[in-house]
Amino acid sequence: MAIIISFRINIAYARWWEARGQWGFLINNCRNFGIKFNNYIGFINDADMKNYISKFPILLTYHLRGDTNNCKQVINSLGIKYNDEHLPNLLIHCISNKINNYRLQGVISFEQFILLDPHIVSLVDILGSCEKILNTTPPQGFSVFTRFALLFYILIFPFGWINSFEYFIIPIIIVIIYILLGLEVLAEEMELPFETSYNNLPLESYSKTIEINIIQIAKMQSSDFLATSGSSS
Repeated sequence: MAIIISFRINIAYARWWEARGQWGFLINNCRNFGIKFNNYIGFINDADMKNYISKFPILLTYHLRGDTNNCKQVINSLGIKYNDEHLPNLLIHCISNKINNYRLQGVISFEQFILLDPHIVSLVDILGSCEKILNTTPPQGFSVFTRFALLFYILIFPFGWINSFEYFIIPIIIVIIYILLGLEVLAEEMELPFETSYNNLPLESYSKTIEINIIQIAKMQSSDFLATSGSSS
């Protein structure tokens, strides 16, 4: 029984931890992308890009939760036209299109374009990894088997120990049921890391962090740092 429960928890935690790693990578990627874009072009010259980067995590959250209506509201708030497209992909396409246009217009150099492009690729990779976690759930048969194994274990446990514990077997079996079923419920929640229960990832908090970071980066101007360094020298 311990082997079964341990395997169940490890599988669930691995999915939860992989999802947490992808969102940690998303936070860092958006920060790096925002800093480079602000230095090369400036959010003051392109407010749309600031909104695109800051709203992407929010859009991804709704997408992973299957909330189509809120996904459409985010896209509408960005002023992007859509039909039946994959909306996160559509937003990444708009970001890529803007960067490529800046290269074609000579606003940024080819070297700067090369430095920005990997961040766009990373957005696609993170989106794909999160969809893989969402769509590739553990086999349902294993979950059913674990529940039946728990049920049989709970039913036969008292017969093996009633002579030793007598009536004390009742609180003992209650504790055992609480622990084993609690681990099973915890594993069920961790297998779906993008949902809204207590044991799932706080995607709203991550999205808000990225949005705040991008707004703060947008307020940073290269001229301010140059002026500060010039006065100190």
